[in-house]
Amino acid sequence: MNSKRLIYIDIIKVFSAFLIVMQHSLALEWAEHINPYDIQWKIINLVFIISRMGVPLFFMCSGATMFLRKHSIKEIYCSSIPRIIIPYIFWMLVYGGIEAVHSSSIPIAINSIIKAVIFGRYHTWFIAALLGLYFITPLIQEFIYDTNLLKYAIILSILFTVLLPYSRFIGDERLETVINDFKMHFVVGYILYYLLGYYLGNIIINAKHIYIYCITILTTLLASQLLCVKNAVMLGAEIQNIFSDFSIIGVLLSASIFLSIRCITDCLKSSKKDITAKRHNSNHLSISHLASLGIGIYLAHPLFLPLIEPLHGLMRFWGILIIYSCSMTISFIISKTPLKKLFL
Repeated sequence: MNSKRLIYIDIIKVFSAFLIVMQHSLALEWAEHINPYDIQWKIINLVFIISRMGVPLFFMCSGATMFLRKHSIKEIYCSSIPRIIIPYIFWMLVYGGIEAVHSSSIPIAINSIIKAVIFGRYHTWFIAALLGLYFITPLIQEFIYDTNLLKYAIILSILFTVLLPYSRFIGDERLETVINDFKMHFVVGYILYYLLGYYLGNIIINAKHIYIYCITILTTLLASQLLCVKNAVMLGAEIQNIFSDFSIIGVLLSASIFLSIRCITDCLKSSKKDITAKRHNSNHLSISHLASLGIGIYLAHPLFLPLIEPLHGLMRFWGILIIYSCSMTISFIISKTPLKKLFL
């Protein structure tokens, strides 16, 4: 086991992969069967809100681990980027190959494979976004180790990614145009979570803080649920902007979950003095191995979504377990082959 691995990061990675599988398993059921008066839809809505935090948590884990030390441009392009590009190409060849099998001619089959690799699938936007962050990592390293500059960058990112976009709801399009004219693209988007992951991974916390994090989680979930039900009653439609990745609720909820897991893990680690080091290392090794399957689970899980199409309502929760188990199993099998570094 790599002693430098952070167990709370591995736990968050495992949790994030499960949340993303949960999100894609529930998405259609949540959007196509809107009924704010149905207790089943309300339960699915609440779980779906939680599931939307999976992607932000993934980006936060990336930031928390990437900046543990400085990386040269060569290292990023020769090590970090290939670790996500190669699995992406492999899995897109799998998706393209499945389409090719059902093609009517060889040219169409080849075209299906090429398009799969170039354009990806609906869920592979994450790979492009992560690559973008890797591209600018050498620039970020020039200021991220200065706490004041890091805080300043996070404030700018929150301002232009989360707060100012709410101007569109004021009703005056001119204000939104003025804000866009600032062209603050460098601090807008998932760089917020990339920076936030490193910052929250290094601030000083203690056991007393867990109450604040838990209250924040419960409050944001309650607010999201009430607003979603209200909008469903008034509009008869779902509005994900309430808890989207770049909403106030989304940022607060993601950050609170991240800090809660870190705090709980630190408390458990310090309290288990009676557990032998051997057992502790064994548990961490298991979690770390499961965490390493995350990218494989993320890229592979849509293959199994058709399996749960017959399941509706709360039965979809069984579907989540089916999809996650299938994705984890195939990723685990690949991890036991000599080619695991290529595909996971």
